[in-house]
Amino acid sequence: MEKILIEGVVIPALSFIVTEIVKRLFSGEDYSFPWLRWLSLCAIGGAIGAVLSASMGMAFGGFGNWAAYGAAVGVLQAVALEPYLNVGGWWAAAAALGWAIVPVAPIFIGVLLSGLLVGTLQAPLLSRNRFLWIALNGLIWPFAVGLGFFVQQGLLEATSRGFVAFVLASAAGTLAGSIATGAFLSTQE
Repeated sequence: MEKILIEGVVIPALSFIVTEIVKRLFSGEDYSFPWLRWLSLCAIGGAIGAVLSASMGMAFGGFGNWAAYGAAVGVLQAVALEPYLNVGGWWAAAAALGWAIVPVAPIFIGVLLSGLLVGTLQAPLLSRNRFLWIALNGLIWPFAVGLGFFVQQGLLEATSRGFVAFVLASAAGTLAGSIATGAFLSTQE
């Protein structure tokens, strides 16, 4: 019961609250798609998500780790999208909830299902092409996580710093997924 409470209520609620607070700190006037802001904050979110995940140990069979990653990425995505799209805290809560389900299946199937769930939960916040958003999230994130694993292996061979490799690989994988999702979001107004 404690696991369900933390994963299903606490992490998404904190994601929502932090997003609303940070949004107010970074409000702006430009309404064109914020590419630099989007890509940099998504990569930072991936790195922060990796640090949070690693600091948790194997929280709740991995569900908590992935929820923490989703929360970190979702909060910074929501901040990056302001004022271009007013997605609010639900964007971050949806990311935390969606990413939390990765451990239900082998990694790439779990990430595919997670991407579909994130896309489904975020789709109502978009003005058009909602089904395409769902499909894109289901398809791009397994590729991005695979790229992250590839980067991590390369970094581990080049250095013997496992934690640094994990954090940088997470940032790289998140950045890769964010290029495709950013291209889609730039069509929204």
